[in-house]
Amino acid sequence: MEILDLSPFPAGRPYFVMELVRGVPITEFCDDGNLSTRERLKLLAQVCRAVQHAHQKGIIHRDIKPGNVLVTMHDDHPVPKVIDFGVAKATNQQLTEQTLFTQFAQMIGTPLYMSPEQAQMNQIDVDTRSDVYFARRAALRAANRQHSVRQRHAQRGRLR
Repeated sequence: MEILDLSPFPAGRPYFVMELVRGVPITEFCDDGNLSTRERLKLLAQVCRAVQHAHQKGIIHRDIKPGNVLVTMHDDHPVPKVIDFGVAKATNQQLTEQTLFTQFAQMIGTPLYMSPEQAQMNQIDVDTRSDVYFARRAALRAANRQHSVRQRHAQRGRLR
């Protein structure tokens, strides 16, 4: 995902202007396209490279989930994009002169996809491993794709 601008508002709160991604959540793309486990893991490897890139830049996403990984087509090839850095955390620098700090014991992220350290809500032990935890969950889901398809159909009322 391309960052087009990074600036603070006059009050000091940072904002990011990022590219508009027109795509579908990675799980929906995989299920609707009936992708094999190998194809799903290939997409997941691309997501892992994107997350690693953010980590190398000192950014922890803190809310990686299927809805925040959209897949778009580029030259007839699927390209996953990690979106929504709204609760991201800088690890080794301040993003602006007035960095905002998370309140103690405040839940950040989506409970179903957060790591155990993140779920404890102390935020002290939250580091890049919290983002990597998503990859483990996603890989398990990709390997067990039939469960994923059955679950989605059940949510849409197609399965009883």
